[in-house]
Amino acid sequence: MWFREQSEPAGRPRANRRARVSRDPILAVSARTPAQSKARVRRVSAIAVLLVALAGCVAAAYFGGQWVSDQLFAYNPLFTVHNLDIRTDGAVSSARIRERYNLRPGMNLFAVNLRTLHADLMKIPEVRAVDIQRQLPGTLRLRIGERVALARLAEDRPGARLAVDREGRVLGQSSWLAALPLITGWPKAGLQPGRRITERQMVDALTVLDLCVAPHRNVIRIQSLDVSNAEYVELHMAARVKRVWLGRSRLEARLDRLADILQELAKLGRTLEFLDLTMDRNIPGLVAPPAGMETL
Repeated sequence: MWFREQSEPAGRPRANRRARVSRDPILAVSARTPAQSKARVRRVSAIAVLLVALAGCVAAAYFGGQWVSDQLFAYNPLFTVHNLDIRTDGAVSSARIRERYNLRPGMNLFAVNLRTLHADLMKIPEVRAVDIQRQLPGTLRLRIGERVALARLAEDRPGARLAVDREGRVLGQSSWLAALPLITGWPKAGLQPGRRITERQMVDALTVLDLCVAPHRNVIRIQSLDVSNAEYVELHMAARVKRVWLGRSRLEARLDRLADILQELAKLGRTLEFLDLTMDRNIPGLVAPPAGMETL
């Protein structure tokens, strides 16, 4: 046995040699790892330094540009405001605008952030449009277009005097006038200035009032509108017809018919208590209780 073990071929590897040879690549990789880690750290450090330098350049450019801009414009006495040209439609006074935004002669023309001022003015419920311009060297021009109230809203709480324009935008007390038609039967409570009403009942009522502005319908003088019924708007009139049920479809045609009836009644010198304009033909009208119905 010993002889055979000694006489084995020399080229045949032993088990321990195989183990040693198999560990050699691992040792080589382990030897290269510190060098690769150092190279990776150097690359990461270089990228970090580059990013910090880039951020510094951007910050320097921004603040440097801001400083230059301030020196050329915001602190330049050449652009001192000598004329404040502020015009409104009346409800929002120019004095209120001056006081609220501290606009005054002697300020710098470029000290006013036009974008911020425009956005803030558009938050006022009565304001419909804003136009702001700098006119060099020393004029600030401001134009404010205001919303026009079309009707009053019934008060859902004491002192809540709210109005609404033709687009359904709720306006505050400054736009409230006792002479405006009153809209009742509105189920929503807690309305606030600035909200836009889009529900059909109110849209129909505002459409009726807007259509009545036309010259050929100026005989239609509405005191109030009840929008509680889903099929018609109930009009309470100032003359000739006290109460009208106006169907919600084909509003223009129905209002034209109402204008014709009012003109005919004026010629005859007659007055109706009630008129049903939910129908397209054979419109019934109540002359006087208990006189019954007559067809117009």
